[in-house]
Amino acid sequence: MGGFYFSHKYNLLMSRQRFMKLDPEERKIDWKMTEDEYYWNFNMYKVKDVPQKWRLICIQGYFFVEDQNLTPDIKVKIGVISRRQYKRGGTRLNARGIDDEGFVGNFVETESFYILNNKLCIFTQIRGSIPLFWKQEGLKGIVKFKRDPQNTVGVFKKHFNYCKEKYGQILMINLLKEKSEREQLLSINVKLLFDSNKDIKGVTYFHYDFHQQGIKNLRKIMEGSDKFIDSIGYYSENLETQTVLTNQNGVVRTNCMD
Repeated sequence: MGGFYFSHKYNLLMSRQRFMKLDPEERKIDWKMTEDEYYWNFNMYKVKDVPQKWRLICIQGYFFVEDQNLTPDIKVKIGVISRRQYKRGGTRLNARGIDDEGFVGNFVETESFYILNNKLCIFTQIRGSIPLFWKQEGLKGIVKFKRDPQNTVGVFKKHFNYCKEKYGQILMINLLKEKSEREQLLSINVKLLFDSNKDIKGVTYFHYDFHQQGIKNLRKIMEGSDKFIDSIGYYSENLETQTVLTNQNGVVRTNCMD
């Protein structure tokens, strides 16, 4: 996904909500920042002394912003910031599943935002690989478990505890195919882990076969997520006074095959 991005004026490493919870002194852009899970060139600065003027905090992901006309007299700025975690980075078909630290392949945090009349509104969501130890050779190869799914319980919980600590309650939306033997195998085992570990609190699981249902039955996924999304809200801020108006108190986590 996307390329590499940096900013001299805006902290791209964390969501706006997390940024605004920092003390003013902590908000300064500093290459030594401890929250480095999205800081792709962090290790480069530990190798040798690089002059400060050459230090750039880079994220890997996607950035987009543009102005739109709501009416001839009213303009709104809309945009997206996606940041990909480097902890289990890799190419799409090779960085899959989970590791012993609870990090999953292709984990991405995305902020969708708009700005209207000095008011910023953001909805944050995340996506990541199926949190099991698995691999697949190519796009159509057989799915193989590197460990028995039942031996994954510890890191499975670790992954969701990390997500809950950072975002709050979670709605996990699984978009895998129901009629694909490869994808069905993953879905069955994820559901089994949820069903057999009732102590995993604050996580709701929902399966929607996007390949089969597509957008024609989008109402089904809306019915399964509307109440949750309404309950977690969104982040909003008065940009003129830099006053936080509302916070988002949960997150939607999606996954497909990659």
